[in-house]
Amino acid sequence: MAIKETTPELDALLKDSETLARIPLTDVAAKSLGAAGGHVQIVRAKDGGPSFAAVVHAQELFCREMLGRGDDLSEMLRLCHGLTQAPTPAQAEATRAALADLAGPTEPWELTPEQVAACESYAQGDFSFLPELARTQGVAAYDRELRNLGDGFFAYLMRELDPREDCEPGDGLSRIRSMQDDLLQVEAAVTALDAPAP
Repeated sequence: MAIKETTPELDALLKDSETLARIPLTDVAAKSLGAAGGHVQIVRAKDGGPSFAAVVHAQELFCREMLGRGDDLSEMLRLCHGLTQAPTPAQAEATRAALADLAGPTEPWELTPEQVAACESYAQGDFSFLPELARTQGVAAYDRELRNLGDGFFAYLMRELDPREDCEPGDGLSRIRSMQDDLLQVEAAVTALDAPAP
């Protein structure tokens, strides 16, 4: 499968990103990708999507193509090295497919009723968009958005209410009360710092 011509979206992503690695294609790998030569570029993306992107550049003018995006840099590096060293077209295509799947599952993800209530009530509902995002873009997009929100306490709250963290149905309220107890203890400790010395 030949490397496609670049797109305006890919050009914009590359313009606003930081290059982390350039890995030259071997002759066999380039031929497997339908190119005369080239390299794979790994960049740190700054567009709000997954953190890293892998792009293959063909020697031919204006031919470059997104291989995949993801948040696991070590896995991306491993796959890109595998692609650039692929000894057969079949192995190159298999590695190319694995890179395309790096962004994670995109199947719909339903937040629990407790998580939805937290999204709708925390910070005057600033995060009420998350249930719809999870439902339409999947769990990987939801996890990425939660990491990038800039509110560590809210992210902690949502993780505590997550069934992937063993929060069983009906456990949400007891977990919230436990967090309240922890916060009260921290408040008391910080207040004690301000108390005048005897």
